[in-house]
Amino acid sequence: MIDQPTDSREGDELPIEKLEEYLFKNIDGLQGELSVLQFPGGHSNLTFFLKVGADSFVLRHPPKGIKIKSGHDMGREFKVLSKLGDAFQKIPKTIHFCEEESIIGVPFYLMERVEGIILRKKFPKEIVPNATDIENILEAYLNCFVELHQVNFEAVGLTELGKPDGYITRQVEGWTKRYFNAKTDEVPAFEQLIKWLNNQQVKTQSSAIIHNDYKFDNILFDANDWNKIKAVLDWEMCTIGDPRMDLGTSLAMWVTPEDPLELVKSSFIPLELSGQLSRTAFLEKYMEKSGLVIDNPVFYMANGLFKMGVICQQLYARHKAGKSSDPRLQYFGKLANALATMANQAIDKNRLDDLWS
Repeated sequence: MIDQPTDSREGDELPIEKLEEYLFKNIDGLQGELSVLQFPGGHSNLTFFLKVGADSFVLRHPPKGIKIKSGHDMGREFKVLSKLGDAFQKIPKTIHFCEEESIIGVPFYLMERVEGIILRKKFPKEIVPNATDIENILEAYLNCFVELHQVNFEAVGLTELGKPDGYITRQVEGWTKRYFNAKTDEVPAFEQLIKWLNNQQVKTQSSAIIHNDYKFDNILFDANDWNKIKAVLDWEMCTIGDPRMDLGTSLAMWVTPEDPLELVKSSFIPLELSGQLSRTAFLEKYMEKSGLVIDNPVFYMANGLFKMGVICQQLYARHKAGKSSDPRLQYFGKLANALATMANQAIDKNRLDDLWS
């Protein structure tokens, strides 16, 4: 049931000899030969499993040749994890950061491997959840989310991670620019959504450490008690911002059985879970646990769908330009369109659920 690495995808292979030489110079006590496998999940930064004798590590690095920096800054991600661990225990421990690009072609960092279960589209075949299990999983997922938002970012030394004032305006404007930079086709649904979001004047109301990609395939559950969370992964988009925006992104990824087929197929959550908790119920439980009031949830979810759509469009543009060998990306243009369409449905109906009736 534990999430396992596999052989590296073609085009993603690491230079074994250079990396091995670097590791032996910079990590004390290593003995044995280096072996490398790749974790197949994720579509952005790449994650590998390194083993040298009795020692093992996880290596993270950005895609090679990409121009987008903020979401692929390994030094920034390493710093976040190193400092956040003092207040938020559900993260891997950091080990080493390398900014020298001559080793593998890009900067990278090493962290411990935390073993656990990742619940993706389906439960592992060894798990047959009952109603109590599902309730406990959802409770752990929401509690962990709220716990992160309640971390005192000033106390852990992460104040400079982001600029809280004007965060929402900068996000809308920034993702709008990213969309047009990655645009490959005319998509009216995106143009309509962009116009609506930029016409809204939602102000930043509070500030917290936000993950910006909090979903089930970034959560490691304890294999011995899989109703408990061991670690939250993939901190590349973490910043200081309004937690309502983080919630909106998670609501956007809360795919339910009623949603379009493109979204159901690409879901980050087993439908056994999302089928038991509507997006409206998710929102209400979050507000109850966090104490935050969210007056305009449709805006936050629509923005989350927009951001996800832009990321899909960026990945699709990379594939179309021949800069990625990942075959999954050929479908991301259609997925981006579906996300923008869903956002427009939520806006038109002014609700989070029952968008297709």
